Amino acid sequence: MKFKFLKHILASSIFIICSFSATAGLMTFEIGDKFSDNGFSTINTSNLFANPYSDLTAGYNTVLQSGDYVEFAQGNTTTYIRMTDNSLWDFNSAWFASAWNVSKSLTIEGLNINGDVVHTATSTVLRATASKIVVDFTNIHTLRFDFTGSNQLAWDDLQYNEESTSVPESTSVPEPSTLAIFALGMIGLASRRFKQN
Repeated sequence: MKFKFLKHILASSIFIICSFSATAGLMTFEIGDKFSDNGFSTINTSNLFANPYSDLTAGYNTVLQSGDYVEFAQGNTTTYIRMTDNSLWDFNSAWFASAWNVSKSLTIEGLNINGDVVHTATSTVLRATASKIVVDFTNIHTLRFDFTGSNQLAWDDLQYNEESTSVPESTSVPEPSTLAIFALGMIGLASRRFKQN
C-alpha cells in the first residue's frame, strides 16, 4: 500500500512538472505565420512583402531571413507584443534592421505581468546589414521595442518559447505562514496514511 501511495505522488509530480513545459516557436511572418496566427496581440506592427522590396537599399531586403515577408513597426511609436491568452512566454532572438535610417538605436525590454521591466537589451541596428539579437528573456508578459528616429524598424525570424501556464491579471502571493500550515497538513496526512498501513 505504501508503494502505491508513493507511486501516486510520483505520477502527480511528473504531471505538474510537464504541465509547466514550454513550446518553442519561430515566427517567419509568412502568410499564416504572423503574430495573430501564433496567439499574440500587438500594438504598432505590420506585415510587408520584401522579396525583394522595390527599393533595394531598404532594410526590408537586408533583414529578410526566410520566405517573402518581414514585420515592421512605425517610427516614433513604441511596439508592444504579448500573448493573447495572457500567458508568460520567453523571447529568445530575432533579426533586426533599420528600414530607412543608416542606423537606429534599439532598446528591447521584457515586462512582467505588472508592467515592470525585468529584462533589457540595447543595440544599434543598421540598414545595410541585419543584426541577429539574442537576448533570452524568460517569463515575460510583454515585449517592448523602443527605437530612435521617425522611420521604421524591420525584423524577421522571431524565436520564442510559449509557456503553457496562464497568468491571472493580478497575482496573489501566499504568506509564509499559509505555506507552513499547508505543509504541516500534508505531512500530517502522509504520516496518518503510513500509520494506517
